[in-house]
Amino acid sequence: MVEQQKKIRTSRNDDKYKSAVLESEKETMRVKAQIENSRQDNKSRSRIAYGFTFAFIGMLGLILVGGPIYNAVVGPDIALDITELITTFVAQFGTPLGFVLGYYFKDQNSK
Repeated sequence: MVEQQKKIRTSRNDDKYKSAVLESEKETMRVKAQIENSRQDNKSRSRIAYGFTFAFIGMLGLILVGGPIYNAVVGPDIALDITELITTFVAQFGTPLGFVLGYYFKDQNSK
């Protein structure tokens, strides 16, 4: 009778141990999934920031190089005012660029 009670206690302890191990494994998997999601989020944020920055610089370069070429080909009759073109471009796309870069670097500094 005493041996049977010891077996029952041992099996109960084994069940508690197994359930504790399973809970621990579930928690580990959940934390790993959160870390992976955070890494993916950072990669996406980084890609957006770099893409927007390179596009902005590329368009600005196109204006700086293409504007004078256009003016040379077309002539002074319908020439573009490069200063006004750059001012308009930066006014339209500089603010979103600042927002994207601020959002990206704010997240970098918060960690």
